[in-house]
Amino acid sequence: MTSQKVQKRNFVEERLLRFRLPIIIATHVVIFLFSIWFAFELRFDFIIDETYLPILYVSIPVFIVIKLVVFFFFQQFSGWWRYVTLHDLLHQVRASIISMFLAMVVILSLSLSNFPRSIFLLDFIITILALSSVRVTIRLYRERFSPGIFISTGDNLRTIIMQLML
Repeated sequence: MTSQKVQKRNFVEERLLRFRLPIIIATHVVIFLFSIWFAFELRFDFIIDETYLPILYVSIPVFIVIKLVVFFFFQQFSGWWRYVTLHDLLHQVRASIISMFLAMVVILSLSLSNFPRSIFLLDFIITILALSSVRVTIRLYRERFSPGIFISTGDNLRTIIMQLML
């Protein structure tokens, strides 16, 4: 790799690291927005009745805020997505389950009697699939196309890490 490419890659990597948290939060917000909207679309066979549009508009901020708080509590905005593991995905599922139940409580307490109950399950499934897809895609991309994003200076120290089972 040429020196110019290394410098360009390091510049891009530094910018991404600087704005990492806002990028992660923005990605989550977009996915949360997409999941609630797409859940309504699926529920109504891609033709949302006009009587349900106000319910959708009221529920969008509720879902997004609840999910942001719960996912923050479950530390879903920290860690490196390029090292995502099954353990991380299980935390994501837990956060999604709790946010689904909290959204149920809030939405139903707002007296939105016409709120379709199937939206909660559809939103849950779409959220899990979308977030998992993004994280796994990032990991696959980093492993396949960009394994040497951090260029070494040539002074490599080989290390073996062993875990003892007690």
